[in-house]
Amino acid sequence: MTDSTPAVVDALPETNPFARPWELDLELPDFTAVKPADIEPAVRAGMAAQRAEWEAIATDPDAPTVENTVAAVERSGELLSRALTVLYSLTSATDSPELDALEERLAPDLAAHEDAYSLDARIYRRFKALDERVQSAAAATPAQIPVDADGQVIDAETARYIRLAVEEFEREGVALTGPDADRLRAINARLTALSTRFATLTTNAMHAAGVANFTATPALVTAATHAERVALLNRSLGRGLSGEHDTRAIVLEEAGLRAERARLLGYPTTPPSSPPSRPPAPARR
Repeated sequence: MTDSTPAVVDALPETNPFARPWELDLELPDFTAVKPADIEPAVRAGMAAQRAEWEAIATDPDAPTVENTVAAVERSGELLSRALTVLYSLTSATDSPELDALEERLAPDLAAHEDAYSLDARIYRRFKALDERVQSAAAATPAQIPVDADGQVIDAETARYIRLAVEEFEREGVALTGPDADRLRAINARLTALSTRFATLTTNAMHAAGVANFTATPALVTAATHAERVALLNRSLGRGLSGEHDTRAIVLEEAGLRAERARLLGYPTTPPSSPPSRPPAPARR
């Protein structure tokens, strides 16, 4: 069985509030206990811990099972998830240049962290082996109940999870090697940095224009005349298109990188975020 506890991680001091699970109901974050300076060490320690957990899964000499592969992956990253939940909640809900800068600074490293998993052919092969067990059982005559190397039944929900994991590995470029894989990592890092910078600029542009990031901006309440409403509309439509908040160069660079990424992965255009067999995600407001 895979040991999900990493042998060597970047230890957090006990004074860091992320060093242990939250004690609030449902393990909700205790935002009052967090200082901005606590977040970056926790994120970096969390990445190191999860990388160690992934390495333990990838190098497990035992045959892949639901427990030592699927469950082990699901258990990984507890500290990182705890830290990023707080960071992203704060950057979404507050106007904090310090945290915006931190998010931008971490973006390339987080992209590399994600690639460490999605481009790891060793973990992919473990999921692939489990998926092949499911497919072989389904193809048998009569059809059989799939089991893993430990004899544990692979139920329908787990089988679906495994299939989607295999598809995601393949869609994200796990088959790439050498210079192509290196270029994919570089593109992913740059795209993450650009999208994070874009979000910061658009938020700042929204504040500078005095508008909100939704249709019924509160300023409409005090816009008494048609001219005031037209001016408000123009400020809303023009945000992010000039001055220090101009995002057009970012959009153009991101479009070019996404097209290059698609070609690397063998797609004529940007690959879908969901495989054909996965139902579409619900629309977001």
